[in-house]
Amino acid sequence: MGDFFLCFVLAHAIGDFVLQTDRIAYLKSRHVRGVALHSVIVAAVQLAAMAVFGWAAVAAACAVSLLHFAIDCLKLACNKHFTHTQSLYFLLDQAAHLGCIGLAALLLAPEPVFGADMTAYVSTLIALIIVSYVASVFAKIVVRDLFRELRTGPFFAKYERPTDMVSGLLFYTGCSLRPSLGLPMVIALAAAYCLIQRRAWQYPYSAALVKLALLAVAGFLAASWA
Repeated sequence: MGDFFLCFVLAHAIGDFVLQTDRIAYLKSRHVRGVALHSVIVAAVQLAAMAVFGWAAVAAACAVSLLHFAIDCLKLACNKHFTHTQSLYFLLDQAAHLGCIGLAALLLAPEPVFGADMTAYVSTLIALIIVSYVASVFAKIVVRDLFRELRTGPFFAKYERPTDMVSGLLFYTGCSLRPSLGLPMVIALAAAYCLIQRRAWQYPYSAALVKLALLAVAGFLAASWA
């Protein structure tokens, strides 16, 4: 079950975040056709990843992909009526997706196919996606919910997302090191991050601190888990 669940989560993370471009994210937030396009991409990744576990796992990937489409359609409908609670929808959305994956893992309970090294590798890949792609998106959603002035314009400003992704990875690295090395690195990164957010995109320091805290927490949790 452990290998199956981790592989499924990795496939979900790749399809739902790594391969979701800004254009796809915009389309899925506006129309069901965008949700369908996104769901097809997620399904393709999940089917390819789960084929190693056999036909039952492929069938489970198909079922979970259909549920992914249904969940995202429900999220689209809710977003049209409640526009300033996106962070809550994000958490509920991901909880629903992971719940479907966990249920599939419990029902199938396939035999492990990975060795310890491969399992550790998959876990590390999931952690890296969380601290870069997932954390950068969630941090921006939260500040847009909290700060009205940040809700206009494109979701990410120019170069903002890669800056946040690199920062998340650096926080993860700092939290993975022993305290004598990691703590000074995290403190220096925090100061530089707030300064960059202020000067490059005119963020209020309070908004920069919120993003900073979320990226740092994601880095710490991922370093503790991976």
